Amino acid sequence: MITKIEYVFSDSSVPPRFHRSYRIDLDPNEVQIVIDSYGTVLVDTIMPVEKGAFKAILEKASALEASGEKITKGNPTGTSSQTIILKEEEKEAYSLYWDSLQDVSQGTEDFVKAIKATIPNFTELLQTSLK
Repeated sequence: MITKIEYVFSDSSVPPRFHRSYRIDLDPNEVQIVIDSYGTVLVDTIMPVEKGAFKAILEKASALEASGEKITKGNPTGTSSQTIILKEEEKEAYSLYWDSLQDVSQGTEDFVKAIKATIPNFTELLQTSLK
């Protein structure tokens, strides 16, 4: 049984004032978001998850595409990347990594949207300034 969802967005190489990479860790009770700009942590917050939200997101997992990597050959510069990891306790049960030059299924996109939706002020948090 899946007990934790991890989602990571690694931003492309842009000036620090625009660069925002983040990690979202989600379990049935809480969600943690850590946003950084080239390693400088801008936001690290934990908030409760609405009752039933984790289960609803897991129901979308059946539409995720096959586990693995979808990367562009030749290591092109200027790309962002995303990773979804589903865990059973601490054991990795599923992992998908892709860069911004690759398409993913609608099911994968919907899964990512559902994860972000657990953070009510997600867009606001992404706009946190460097100090």
